[in-house]
Formats: sequence, structure tokens, C-alpha cells
Amino acid sequence: MKGKAIGTILLWVFTGLLAGSNLTTFYLLVSANQALKDALVQVDNLKEQTTAALDAMSAELEGMKNGTFDYTVNIEEEIPINTEIPVDFVVQVPINTVISINQTVTVPVTIPLYGQTNASVPIIASIPVNMTVSVPVQQVIPVSATAPVSLSVPINLKIGEMTIAQNMTNIQAVLDGLSLYLGGLTIP
Repeated sequence: MKGKAIGTILLWVFTGLLAGSNLTTFYLLVSANQALKDALVQVDNLKEQTTAALDAMSAELEGMKNGTFDYTVNIEEEIPINTEIPVDFVVQVPINTVISINQTVTVPVTIPLYGQTNASVPIIASIPVNMTVSVPVQQVIPVSATAPVSLSVPINLKIGEMTIAQNMTNIQAVLDGLSLYLGGLTIP
């Protein structure tokens, strides 16, 4: 009988240990289940935040494609100019005038048997001049200067008309696809 009592005691001890082990396992499973539920709620919240962020980025890209890039380039420069300008033309100069001559000229005169003597000859005349004179002008004119340039050049580019717009459309399609994929995921 003594052996039966010890066996019964041992049976009760093992049963108690087994029940305690089962309770501990049950507690751990319940705790793990709650932790998993909390993690799934966090994953679902993260999914919603990520989907909203992807939608916002897609909308921002759409707005950028409809926008413009505006910038003003200010140019303050001095441009040196060193060149030669060939000039080759003919100028027609009309002359229409009267040249008046009123002068006395001393001319040596040889008189036979007398010899040489000086005679004063008065010249009084009016000579009409009516002509056109061609004056050729052939010249190379050197030019050396500095030209100041002060400009403000506005630049207005429509982003939708630039090649980057297609890249933005491609990125937008990827973002929209990710958003749809994430939105379709179900968390059990």
C-alpha cells in the first residue's frame, strides 16, 4: 500500500505539473495571439498611411506636370568687338561753278634788235565748269570696341511639354499601382 500511495502522489504531482504546463502554454498562446492582433492593427494602420502617402505623391506629380518652371536669367557682360570693315564704293561729286580769273602775268618777250624784255599780260576770264567727278573710296576701317550687354531673359517652361513629363507619368503609374495593390491587401 505504501507503494500505491507514493504512486498516487507522484501521479497527482505529474498531473499538477502537466496542468501547470498546459496553463502556461495556454497563457503564452493567448499572449502571442494578442501581440499578433496588435501587430496586425499596426500593419493595417501602416498600410493606410502608406496608401495615403502614395496617393499624395501621385497627386503632387500630376500638379507638377500642369505647372511651369519660371526663371529669369540676368546677363551682365561686356563683349569685345575687334574687326575690320572693308569700304569700297564710288562717290559721284557734281561740280557746277564758274572760275573767275583776274590776274596779271609777267612773261619774258624777245624783241628783235632790242633784246629780251618782260611784258605784263593781264588775264581776265570766267571759265564755267559743269562736270561730275567720280571719287573711288577704298578703305579698310578697323573697329575696336567693347559693347556692354545688360539683359534679363525670362524663361517660362511648361513642364507638361518637357521630356521629363513622360518620366513623371511613368512614376505616377507606379505609385498608383502600389497604392491599388496595398489598398487591395486584406489583413486577417
